[in-house]
Amino acid sequence: MLVGLGLFMAGFPFFDLARWRFPGVLFRLGVCYVAAALAWRGLAVPGDARATLRRCAAAAAVCLLTYRALLALVPPPGGVAGDLSAEGNLGAWLDRAIFGTHLWQARWDPEGLLSLLPAVGTTLMGIVAGLWLRASRPACGAPVLVWAGAAAVIAGRLWGAVLPINKSLWTSSYALFTGGTAALALGALHLRLDDGRASPFLMRVTEPLVALGRNALLLFVLSGLVAKSLLLLTEGTSPAAVSWQQWIYTTAFAPLAAPKVASLLYALTTLAVLYALLAWLHRKRWYWSV
Repeated sequence: MLVGLGLFMAGFPFFDLARWRFPGVLFRLGVCYVAAALAWRGLAVPGDARATLRRCAAAAAVCLLTYRALLALVPPPGGVAGDLSAEGNLGAWLDRAIFGTHLWQARWDPEGLLSLLPAVGTTLMGIVAGLWLRASRPACGAPVLVWAGAAAVIAGRLWGAVLPINKSLWTSSYALFTGGTAALALGALHLRLDDGRASPFLMRVTEPLVALGRNALLLFVLSGLVAKSLLLLTEGTSPAAVSWQQWIYTTAFAPLAAPKVASLLYALTTLAVLYALLAWLHRKRWYWSV
């Protein structure tokens, strides 16, 4: 379902096969889910969550180290090993060979095939975090996750001195750094909110995050479809016609502040409108998940 939704969003609204992007965010999420689930099933030790955790952590490390080795040591045909440019790296060559022109850009895609390897490593880190929280006592589970996250952030930064932290390539240093950041946030929130001692005030303050998080897939799909629609619909007649997005921005937001602040206000307003819908769905307890 995730891969199918990704393909739908990429093709919307014309569904022109000649220009249809095949890789994408939801495509990556779906493939990583399947790969990590199969890895977990293969690595799980029945009745021993700690042993399963260690095996999954080792598998994540193998993913990151293998990807690093491929980028550094394997030259793409006609290129050189270690090229980390958008078009010259090994992953970009592989995407062109398999997908042709069905990419985000003509010659590369930030959600390509080869970088699925460290992305699966990221997903396995999430499995490790979940296993740790479930297998540990409440008093030590979250604090250890926070310290482990801090260590991963530091290690990712140090690795970044050799292998740049780069989201588009999903470099191994990026995966380690962002995985550590996620572990820090998850551990801190788990420690403060999920121990049964959170104050009613704190629960109310964080309720909007619950509304957004429980319908995160719907938020992602709606925001993408709305953004595309606002770019395609136009106001005025050619050649002076402008997209609805540009018209709304220049009419309602540009007069209010400097361009960067006006752009931020536009983004916050968009989020507020989408949040209003998700808050209503949250009150109804209606959630869209896969």
